Amino acid sequence: MDDYAFDAVTTCVSYIYRLLKAISSVSPRATVTISSRGLMISVDSARACNAHTFLARSLFSSYEFRGEPGAEDGGSGDEDADTVFMISLSSLVECVQIFGTVADLPSGRGGDDEYSARSFISGSSVCKMRYDPREALFVLMIDEGAMTTTCELLTFEPEGAMSDITLSHSSNVRKVIMKAEYVDGAFRELESPASETMVVRFAPTEPHLVFECRGDIGSVEYTFPKDWNVLETFAVTEACEFSYPFSIVNKTRDAVRMASKVCLRTDSNGVMSIQSMCEVGDGRQTFIDYRFLPIRRLV
Repeated sequence: MDDYAFDAVTTCVSYIYRLLKAISSVSPRATVTISSRGLMISVDSARACNAHTFLARSLFSSYEFRGEPGAEDGGSGDEDADTVFMISLSSLVECVQIFGTVADLPSGRGGDDEYSARSFISGSSVCKMRYDPREALFVLMIDEGAMTTTCELLTFEPEGAMSDITLSHSSNVRKVIMKAEYVDGAFRELESPASETMVVRFAPTEPHLVFECRGDIGSVEYTFPKDWNVLETFAVTEACEFSYPFSIVNKTRDAVRMASKVCLRTDSNGVMSIQSMCEVGDGRQTFIDYRFLPIRRLV
């Protein structure tokens, strides 16, 4: 037991599976940061997109973080120092999927699709997570009563610092909070094989928020209605628009389908954040945050 820098137990297996699955479309490898507050799972794609999801310690019925032991004396770990490593996210998703599939989840919107559940906890499976820094192993033990499945995943040293896309808080940040179902509906309307570029337009006057997709055969627009039941928060003082590759922005779809609310922010440089607020149940929440660079910053 003392060899583990991290040791935790959770029953939110289906929930964790869907969080990991949502960001796995960005990259098959992830950087994991473990601290006394929880686990941050981060991915990036060609320096054009970052995605982060945080597994807070409130998701776990038992949570111990000791930090990595000193390399020289083998002493106890430093709980103030985060533990960071890389892992195959695709392999981790496959392991959790064994007992964490959405088939276990209740329907939240009338069973319209497999992503309809907005709030759920899997109570039948118990998952133990451990990290052994000496063997460089991240261990999952999933207990289903009489059967226990153990998965050991090899971890890697981080390959330099991940490209961190951040919004400039010193500039004019536009912020819109809306119900997730309207964002999901917009993506459904815009998605087509011909969609290449997504333009996001903000304005203090109508239309306040417009998504437009452009391609070789034309364009299509989705205008969000001026309804404060839809746009719950709207903080925009001047008109602007920025363009992004639609194929990259569309990677947020699984996260949006999980969410109850979505927060959309951009700064004056066009850096965009799409943050999905996901309800776990029992008053607990977590977030999946995607960050994007505009097209003019990619060339």
